[in-house]
Amino acid sequence: MFSALPLATEGRDNIKHLQG
Repeated sequence: MFSALPLATEGRDNIKHLQG
């Protein structure tokens, strides 16, 4: 989802928190 967007940096941070 976020990875597809150009702001993958911010998205990855959010996913990292969800993934733990």
